[in-house]
Amino acid sequence: MDNEFYTLLTNKGMAKIAAALAEKKQLHLQKMAVGDGGGQYYEPAVNQTKLRREVWRGEMNTLTVAPNNPNWLIAEVVLPENIGGWYVREVGVFDADGDLIAIGKFPESYKPLLPGGSGKQVCIRLIMEVSNTTAVTLTVDPSVVLATRDYVDSLLDEHEHSTRHPDATLTQKGFTQLSNATNSDDETKAATPKAVKAALAEARNHTHTWSQISGVPDGTLTQKGVVKLNSATNSTSTTEAATPSAVKAAMDKANAAAPASHTHPWNQVTGVPDGTLTQKGVVKLNSATNSTSTTEAATPSAVKAAMDKANAAAPANHTHTADQISGIFPKLNGDGSYNIVGITANFKDILTRSYQQIPVGMLIQGSEVKSCYLIEDDTPSYKNAFYLTDILPGLWQTCTAITSSRILTGNENVAFLAQRVPIGNISRFSNIRALKKNFNQIIPFEDRTIISVDLMCDIDGIGANITFTAAKNDVEEYGRILFKNAIDRLYGDFTSENRPIN
Repeated sequence: MDNEFYTLLTNKGMAKIAAALAEKKQLHLQKMAVGDGGGQYYEPAVNQTKLRREVWRGEMNTLTVAPNNPNWLIAEVVLPENIGGWYVREVGVFDADGDLIAIGKFPESYKPLLPGGSGKQVCIRLIMEVSNTTAVTLTVDPSVVLATRDYVDSLLDEHEHSTRHPDATLTQKGFTQLSNATNSDDETKAATPKAVKAALAEARNHTHTWSQISGVPDGTLTQKGVVKLNSATNSTSTTEAATPSAVKAAMDKANAAAPASHTHPWNQVTGVPDGTLTQKGVVKLNSATNSTSTTEAATPSAVKAAMDKANAAAPANHTHTADQISGIFPKLNGDGSYNIVGITANFKDILTRSYQQIPVGMLIQGSEVKSCYLIEDDTPSYKNAFYLTDILPGLWQTCTAITSSRILTGNENVAFLAQRVPIGNISRFSNIRALKKNFNQIIPFEDRTIISVDLMCDIDGIGANITFTAAKNDVEEYGRILFKNAIDRLYGDFTSENRPIN
């Protein structure tokens, strides 16, 4: 069989055809595929489920019964011009489920591509032998198939020799005979343009008197029609038309009247309403800024006075310094806070010099006082009942009067209640000059750490030439800013250094 070309129904195909006959259903064939056989001829087998090497697959064009053998089905597919570049040696027919129903050994045929210099449409025809052709039908998408010339010619020939050419009637399309008659009642013929022209000319070639015309509508506000004329200038009719005479009379009267742009003095105008909250009208002006009237209009003078007062007031987003705000809790050692403090050696000297008294409210810079803590002491003098810790930042004031009747020794401490003066904002500082640096302890010179600085300055609302201690770790932001500015020498060079012993 190497030199023969034939078609086989596959095992799957025979089983599906048998099932279709038994169940009185139809097997739907849909696609055909071609292959090159892997580069050579081979003998197709009934147990194949696919082509050896498929190169193209498409919708089947036609599926017909052979005219000379009722058990033969002829399947055709057209290979379009835009595919190719391979040989056809095997052909397969597939159903709607994608199963291979029949496979054929096909005479070798080369399918060229258009870019190769030539192109052609190739019609592949496969003949299958089945016991009952009614069990097989074609399922095809007509939008993707190509018709062969034989198929088109057969349809044209069938139509040409058929007798299915119905006459045209009032209810169906068909063939009809033309007629030039203009007086015919025939409903099976078609009028020519000549007949239509003659009928139109006849329709235009006659006249009627008014008495012969009936059903002419009257003209109204809602429809066109005939109307009666009226020359009156005071009529209220809506079914008559004014004459030019009536229009002229009305126009003459209008021209004799005052022009549209005329004026009147105020005393000739009546019925002008007063302006209120619910209606427009005339109103009286009022320049007061404390009036509760709802029937008068404020003058620009009153508006300006109110605006000036508003501008002089604090804006909605204004701020306050800490001393302007009451009822808030101060930060620990911050503005407004209280502390039990002890005085430094320098301040002791001030206190004991001439047995001087320190009054309530005396201002003391933070570097001259230290926070302290109390401890139990079993000595009768209680000289060491409390101990000093760190110097405090800011500006402090005494809350009690302090009096010394003798000179204090170096190991004696004095403790009292003090409050940090609330300042709140760096903008209150002016005329700032650097005084001295304060170090935390006596350590080698190169390792000393500056913990605060003393500044001479004027503070708005407090006084001039006040010594203020700005600390690196101040809880108040303005204190930290002053410290940084001083370290950056924005307030000049320091005149001295202070290294207290902790």
